[in-house]
Formats: sequence, structure tokens, C-alpha cells
Amino acid sequence: FTWALSNKVPLRNLNGDIIGLVGITRDITDRKAHELQLRYQATLQQNMSDAVIVTDPTFKIKSWNKAAERIYGWTAEEVLGNNSVEVLRTEISDETRAYITQQLYDQSWWQAEVVQHHKDGHKLYIWGSITLIKDENGVPFSVIAVNHDMTDRKRSEEALRDSEEKYR
Repeated sequence: FTWALSNKVPLRNLNGDIIGLVGITRDITDRKAHELQLRYQATLQQNMSDAVIVTDPTFKIKSWNKAAERIYGWTAEEVLGNNSVEVLRTEISDETRAYITQQLYDQSWWQAEVVQHHKDGHKLYIWGSITLIKDENGVPFSVIAVNHDMTDRKRSEEALRDSEEKYR
């Protein structure tokens, strides 16, 4: 099976009469395969249960999947172009934030449990995994965060601890 792109135009003589047809056909099978792979990857990202947030190296949001909308309460349209620090409102000190950023640039990844906030302000317990993407020259061009919402589990653990304390 081969994909082809074909263009055809009439060939005319000096009087404007059609005397033939000129056609150019190119094999675009590889391009179609790449398009299919990109579409597949985009579908995976959009349908993950974890938030996938892509930023530039200055943490300006470039992509925000459906799970991020569900977890954080913001639509993609509301956050695209905004700084992820301002949107997610992670509860960490400036010193810790600087340490995390340095580790990210040194090791190209970082992961930990953090407290962030929903659009309406309530706390979210998140297991975050951040990866710094670099080009072939080692220059950072993107940051990808995959954030798993652990809020329900954390609340259940707290309720269990409270219950055990009351029982004691």
C-alpha cells in the first residue's frame, strides 16, 4: 500500500487547445506514517488519566491535556501561555523551587509528592514527575510534567489515621 499525492494540469498549445495532460505524483507514504504516529501520540496524551502539562523552559504552558482540565479545573484555553507556577500554585519555598529547577537542569528529571491547588483553591496532593527535554545540542526546549492526583488516597489515609486515633 502506498500513499501518493498527485497534481495534474492540462497541457495547451499556443491556441489554448488542450493537447495533453501533465502530471506529477509523489510518494507520501512516509509522511502519512509520521502523521498517523503523531495523531496516535496526541490521542494517548489527551486520554491519559494523569495530567500532562508541557511548558517551554521558562515554564510557560504550551499544552494542557483533558486530565489536567479535570484535575485542576482550568481549561486549556485558560492556561495556555500562562506560567505553570502561577496556575498550579505548588506549596514550596522559593529556595526549594530553585533547588528543584537546578536538579531538573542538572539531571533532566525530578519527581516527588507536592501540594498544588485546584482552580477553586482546594488542595491537591500530586505525585509529579518532570522531565527536561533538550535538543541535539543539549539546549533545553521543553519541560514535560506528568502529574498523578493522589488527593482521594491522601484523604482516606488521613481519615484512617483520625479513626485510629479516636479508637486509641
